[in-house]
Amino acid sequence: MNPELLLAHFDRISDEPDAIPHLRRFILELAVRGKLAQQDPRDEPASTLLKRVQEQRARLLREGVLRREKPLLPQTTRSIPFNTPTNWEWARVRETSTLITKGSTPTSYGHAFQSSGVNFIKVEAIRNGQLLPENVTSFISEETNAFLGRSCLVAGDILFSIAGSIGTCARVSENILPANTNQALAIIRGTETVFDPEFVLFCIRSSVSTLILSKARGGAMNNISLGDVGNFLLPVPPLAEQHRIVAKVEELMALCDRLEAEQREREVRRDRLVAASHYHLNNGADAESFRRHANFYLSSLPQLAKRPDQIKQLRQTILNLAVRGQLVSQDPNDEPASELLKRIQAERLRLVKEGKIRKQQPLPSLSPEEVPFQGPEHWKWLRLGEIGFTQTGTTPSSNNPECFGSYIPFVKPADLSGNTTNYSGAGLSKQGVEHSRLVSKNSALMVCIGSSIGKVNVTDRDICCNQQINAVTPYLEGLTTFTSFALKADYFQKLVFANAGMGTLPIISKGKWEILPVPLPPLPEQHRIAAKVDELMSVCNHLESQLATAQYESRRLLEAVLHESLAAVGG
Repeated sequence: MNPELLLAHFDRISDEPDAIPHLRRFILELAVRGKLAQQDPRDEPASTLLKRVQEQRARLLREGVLRREKPLLPQTTRSIPFNTPTNWEWARVRETSTLITKGSTPTSYGHAFQSSGVNFIKVEAIRNGQLLPENVTSFISEETNAFLGRSCLVAGDILFSIAGSIGTCARVSENILPANTNQALAIIRGTETVFDPEFVLFCIRSSVSTLILSKARGGAMNNISLGDVGNFLLPVPPLAEQHRIVAKVEELMALCDRLEAEQREREVRRDRLVAASHYHLNNGADAESFRRHANFYLSSLPQLAKRPDQIKQLRQTILNLAVRGQLVSQDPNDEPASELLKRIQAERLRLVKEGKIRKQQPLPSLSPEEVPFQGPEHWKWLRLGEIGFTQTGTTPSSNNPECFGSYIPFVKPADLSGNTTNYSGAGLSKQGVEHSRLVSKNSALMVCIGSSIGKVNVTDRDICCNQQINAVTPYLEGLTTFTSFALKADYFQKLVFANAGMGTLPIISKGKWEILPVPLPPLPEQHRIAAKVDELMSVCNHLESQLATAQYESRRLLEAVLHESLAAVGG
């Protein structure tokens, strides 16, 4: 595929996340290689431009305006990164300019910043390759500006960041003046004899700039010297051709802007549709409306779920529907939840009587005002601590190294992924279990403190855990899966954050956690819900896999097409 065809049909592949930035880069590559505009044999050759600036520099040296500097690096065949048209030349920045310098910080000389006055340019004021007055946040007095006369800016100067965000660059225009700058920005002046300033910026923003970036020095802050800037090698086209290249780049960048706007609009429309679908699914529609919205959503998943965050949102919606009883139909032949609750209570009493669990304080009755939403007819609401035995983990003292070993896994918040649990970290010995708290398999775990508060996992084996995790072990088998759905649901997560103490870190105590309300469906329905959630989560897994594969293949295809196109034009 040649570049013209690529650019003409690029909108067909512009949905790839990095497509438009790739295209912008590709346009700059073509620009600095002489592949965007036609060469005209009538143009004054670049060698004449360079001769003029050499004469100008020699005059300024004789007059003492410029001082003699170290010799530039020799220009060799190996130093030239790619071939250019026959009437182009290569030159180092210092050969094409009359001044390369940098600014300084006023406070280093006893001068102060002020709330208004002369613009003082820092690299943060350069955004998207532009230096605009509204982005300037630092100012100095006219006296300070005069004192720092060496770095007073003039229109046409090129600013180039040589510390921190190396390579950030912009052209100084009249609307920013008067202005000065600090030592993080190099000032390149006098290139207009040889260059259209915009063409210089194209060179810096293209892969040519890797010649400078490769010189970046490590340390607390990467930086390069003014000498490095002076040795930066640039392609030099005839000036007339530079103007044609700049005009073509501006035309193609405007096309990129349009493609980007269209891409954003598609994303906005898709996001609105997804948000509306989620709203209808999550906000108590009647059975027929819910069925209609659910059918539309599930049948449209490949079109709606185009980003990982949208699939994540879908997973959450599935859990929200599960705990509301809207994923599967209710069966009047199921044992009602009221009878299941009696069996749970009887099992709790038996375990206490046999000394298998500690007797816990009775929990307060759940009032109607505390019920987050109305569930199906044969469901019940109860407090989490009524479902099962609750506890918070604890960590044996590090002063007892004999407590640590490989007898049983010791789980920490970092070991919980939200889907799987890492059991391969540091464990406890038999003695360590006595200094911790045993959490039985088929318990639901939730992080109760810190930035990952609310993260939920189910453990498939006996474990111990640290004090940043709360655990609930249901009294009856078969209750853990649905209980974990409830803990992950939006309503429960919001209650956790609402009840978490907001000190240095958010934390919800076991006492506050175990009184939060959870729904209790009939046990057979819980099993049907779990099967349906597994089925839909498998769909999500498939969508994620498809999305990752599609993005990978699209990116590879785009890179291959761009590489091939560049090679086709002599790259």
